[in-house]
Amino acid sequence: MKAKILILAAAATALFAAAARAADETWTILFRDKTATAISAYATGAGAPADVSVSFSGEAGTLNLKTTGTVGSDATLFTPDTNVQLTNADDQTVGSWTATLAFTPEAERVVSKLVVRLISFNSAGDRHPGERKLKLSVGLDGAERSAVFTLPAPADLSGKPCEFTLDAPRTLSAGTPATLVVKAERDDEKTGCYFGIVSIELPGLIEDATTPLGGVTKRIPAGATATLAANVRKPLLLAAAAELSAEGDSVSLTADAGVDFGALLESGRAYVLETDFAEGEAATLLNPTAWIFGADEYAAGGNALAFEDEALARLIRAAGGGVPVATTFRLREAWTLDELFGASFEAGELKRGSALTGDCVFLYAADGMTPIKFYNHPTRGWCAVGVSAPSAVPGAAPAHPRKPLKLSRKKGADLDLTLLGEAPQDDALVALVKGTDVVCSGSAFPQTLADSGLEADATILEIAVGGTRFSFDDATGTWLAPDGSDAGDVVLEDCFETRRSDATPKHVRVRAAR
Repeated sequence: MKAKILILAAAATALFAAAARAADETWTILFRDKTATAISAYATGAGAPADVSVSFSGEAGTLNLKTTGTVGSDATLFTPDTNVQLTNADDQTVGSWTATLAFTPEAERVVSKLVVRLISFNSAGDRHPGERKLKLSVGLDGAERSAVFTLPAPADLSGKPCEFTLDAPRTLSAGTPATLVVKAERDDEKTGCYFGIVSIELPGLIEDATTPLGGVTKRIPAGATATLAANVRKPLLLAAAAELSAEGDSVSLTADAGVDFGALLESGRAYVLETDFAEGEAATLLNPTAWIFGADEYAAGGNALAFEDEALARLIRAAGGGVPVATTFRLREAWTLDELFGASFEAGELKRGSALTGDCVFLYAADGMTPIKFYNHPTRGWCAVGVSAPSAVPGAAPAHPRKPLKLSRKKGADLDLTLLGEAPQDDALVALVKGTDVVCSGSAFPQTLADSGLEADATILEIAVGGTRFSFDDATGTWLAPDGSDAGDVVLEDCFETRRSDATPKHVRVRAAR
């Protein structure tokens, strides 16, 4: 699958058109008024359906709800009174349950993922004391996904988020009835357990379909070096459920049956792998991004994929505690050097020449730390300085998704460089190291320091934006300028500099602009 990027002359901003994207608004389906034979539901969020009807059944048809115990007696929890791990003499599952929720949206909603918060309980209706596993399936107007999840012993009644990414976004139209189906059944667990739903979240994008997304535009002055990010994404190749495990820096991913990585991944092409999973009980980590280079850097066979990624491996080990992590993942091609800048050299907007006379591009190598200098020679095409190139063909060298690009102009006129692609809708997980580092926010939309979420890392000493350094004041909960004034409204650029005191690498979630 080959995708194209257009590089055009445009306005001198690094922003998407504001009218192209309204705020992300999550619809949350909640329950109330439970009895042994019925339960009501409702939804919150702008444009959410006013009413949600709930029907449910078990393997044998009739199904009651648990109404006793610390979990069962809570009228806001959907608690089917059936042992999901129950089997008959032929080892067939006989304890599954299915819930069907019907609703009519009041506003159009584009849904790309679902989050079902589950809780486990025992036959008495109390919180289950141990870890239990189940297979969970969801269906939204024909878009179906299944995955196996392991639930820890619940510490409270908030539930474990079980996330599904749909193969393709599903549009729910205003005024048109929609149906959401959730099914719980046994995987290979044979120790008894009951499972219930705390809530169902439908994150979505409310957008004006007549206003297409614009592009990320960066003005590159003549005779200057500019830092920018390829913070728009190529089209989705694959989204599926999987299990992740890690040993040392090695990551192993086992996807749904039917996925064939060997046939999908192209030799010499780099890929970006995004995953969603929960880290313990504390927080949900969005988009830990792995970096898969050419065929010599990963092993693929059937639905199994293995590669080296120190940062992602560390997150998996922390989240799973030695147990494979159930997740969903999205796979995309990475942008290549030629896709990003080739057309501008062809059009004469960037100057061909040698490493000394031509415009140069700096990309980061596989370690994410070492910049490699490229130039476009009039007769030899793309060339790399000091190395043979991180791929067989220098023009196919990939741009790291979490590291900045640098473009060094020699002379000529200022250049407005516009990158068109899909704007990330999710928060981004950004890796921070000790000392000074330049990182990318992962967002294609502008956001302020106050809204960025960077204050979550208490080891950050300073953030540099546009050459000015800002610090976070824990006492007042505000970002401060060098003169002590409030800097919360300062717009965070797509690439920024961090200075940290902690030697331990850390990931911090940068919130998507709202």
